[in-house]
Amino acid sequence: STAGLRQHAHQDDLFSKSLSSVRQETAGMTVDIQSDAPTHSVLCGHLETVNSAAWSPDGCLLASASADTSVRVWSAAAGGEALHVLKGHTGYVYCVAWSADGALVASASGDQTVRVWEARGGACLHTLHGHAGTVRAVSFRPSCLARDATITTSAGLYLASAGHDGAVRLWDYESGDTVHVLEGHTDWVHVIRWSPDGSLLASGSKDNTARVWDPAQGTCVHVLSGHTGCVRALEWSLGSGQLATGSTDASLRVWDALSAQLLITMEGLKGHWISALAWSPDNTQLATGSVYGTVRLWDVASGTARFLSSSRRCASAVPVTQVAWSPSGERLVTAGADYMLRVWDARAGTCLHEMKGHRHVVTVAAWSPDGTRLLSASEDSTLRVWTAADWLPYKLPVRSEETYQDLQDQSTNLDSARAPPKATTPSDDLAPYKDLTSRLLGMLGAK
Repeated sequence: STAGLRQHAHQDDLFSKSLSSVRQETAGMTVDIQSDAPTHSVLCGHLETVNSAAWSPDGCLLASASADTSVRVWSAAAGGEALHVLKGHTGYVYCVAWSADGALVASASGDQTVRVWEARGGACLHTLHGHAGTVRAVSFRPSCLARDATITTSAGLYLASAGHDGAVRLWDYESGDTVHVLEGHTDWVHVIRWSPDGSLLASGSKDNTARVWDPAQGTCVHVLSGHTGCVRALEWSLGSGQLATGSTDASLRVWDALSAQLLITMEGLKGHWISALAWSPDNTQLATGSVYGTVRLWDVASGTARFLSSSRRCASAVPVTQVAWSPSGERLVTAGADYMLRVWDARAGTCLHEMKGHRHVVTVAAWSPDGTRLLSASEDSTLRVWTAADWLPYKLPVRSEETYQDLQDQSTNLDSARAPPKATTPSDDLAPYKDLTSRLLGMLGAK
């Protein structure tokens, strides 16, 4: 309902103000985050939080979206020169995406619009109006056309967007016209993902469901029900037609997207919302991060999981914001509210590298297309590009000796988790951020 959307918009505003107050509380902090080696490139220019950043398909350019209302296009080469500052939005820019050919960049904003830009020229080609609330997600359709051979080439030029009005909109990104308005969700849509072949689109919502859509017909193919909390993360496997959904109910579900059959449900720790998830390139494992700092690798066939430590202590209570597999599947990167990125040996479960440098929550962690570099972005308003020579070696054992029950016991009392015991440096300097988790729980109102 309209009243419900207004209520949730108010909650989102409160959450943004909460993050703003955290920044004010920590503005005078001195944090020991110096690395033994400089990063490959530190990209400065944004004035506020960088909410989203992405590599171009060829790995030569970067695009970023910020709360300062701007979009920037950067060179990914050493030095990280800003090529274009794309201005026009009048609200926070929450998401940025590349077209499959790397020619276009799309951005989604709190001003209720989507914009399409020329990546190399910097011109705004279209301002897309139609959403009735903040637009949180935007994504170009992959270059492959749908399985239906009757679909014309022009029908494949889809750009999808979604946000607080509960609708998923499909646009023709050449003409700027609305193709379909996909309605059915009864609350915010947090995430949208195209299937690898571009034939289907999935969406996850605060109404506790995921939906699978046929973009050609503009119809809902399946409603995936079963979660008892907001579906905040979802990802397609590569080529198998399976869809994984992660929720604030702390569970992970894998579905056959064509039949809507639930293949497996994997239960996480009580209260440990799934904040990020990613399939391994071979489709055998899922990596998840939670708002209480746990990182798990799940075997999809058996449903079993092993834990990776996300800090030197057992319960960090610091949200994990990103998990991403390297293209080879040998490495995993995680990032979060402790200002750091960590690179893991996915097979051994050991931490290989710890990257320090950001001075605020890390919002983005993404491998370059060839897997040789890492992109990160942060609430400190910067982006960083890392190479192997820049990574600070750091050995951290996997929690192989800890049982599921050990960790479950730690999660029984959430109030205690929100006020964890004193930790070692640099976590001592991050004390204000331990309150961020409880604020997130309150402001987003998980069921």
